[in-house]
Order: sequence, then structure tokens, then C-alpha cells
Amino acid sequence: MQVMSNTFAPKKSVFLTLIMALFFILPLVGFYVDKGKLIQNPLLIAPFFLPFALLAWGYVNTKYCIENECFSYRSSFLKGSFSIKSIRKVVVNDTLWVGAKPALATKGMIISYNKFDEIYIAPTSNEALLDALIAVNPEIEVVIKS
Repeated sequence: MQVMSNTFAPKKSVFLTLIMALFFILPLVGFYVDKGKLIQNPLLIAPFFLPFALLAWGYVNTKYCIENECFSYRSSFLKGSFSIKSIRKVVVNDTLWVGAKPALATKGMIISYNKFDEIYIAPTSNEALLDALIAVNPEIEVVIKS
């Protein structure tokens, strides 16, 4: 049996990048506004860096991988995998607003698998990932939104 392994990078939205910059800059502004209090108690700045750290974790760690007949994903604390043969339908260029979303942007892919499961991902190239999925399971129903 041939071992096939492909890793796909996530699409990163400009909005998320701006939010991360804001959460990074706010503590610095607070430091310059009241240096004395923050020097005496540096833990006061921790609540400002915590959201930045969580966003940065997902920003640098999100990836999608196809290995053999298995699709796996990872985005900060979200991770999982499922069989590509269990994929029933893929909706391309759409966004899922609720549910499992290991993604950093909109206009990605909604993958329906098993009987009722679905996940939203946003790779840099929807077409490349879709082609890799179809190469393993040509019976996937594909819906392309404009």
C-alpha cells in the first residue's frame, strides 16, 4: 500500500491579523501609560496577553493533513481526524458560523462526513485540498458556492 501524505496550510484573514496586532499593542500602551504600577506588579499585564497568546497559538499551529485515507486537522486546542471515505459532501467557498471550526478565515470548505458530522476548514487553496480528497474518495458530492 502506498503512503500518501499532504499537508495544507490555512488561509489567514486580514481581520484576524489586525485583531492579533491589537491584542499585542494594547498591553504595550498600558505599560507606557502607567509604568510604575506594572513594574511593581507585572502580573497585571497577563490578562491582556492571554487573548493574544491564544490567538497566536491557533495562528501558527493550524494545519490540515491527508495521510493515507485519513484527513486530520489541528488548530490550537482543536484537533481530530476522520476517514476520507466517510466524507459525503463538501461545500466549497462557504462559511460555517457554528460548530467545529479549525479555521482562520472565511470562504473555506464545509466537510460533511459520517452521518451527521461536519467541520469547517479554510485552506489556502480550496481546489488543491478538494482535488486531494476526491483522489481518495471520488464519490464525494461537491457543491461550489460563488
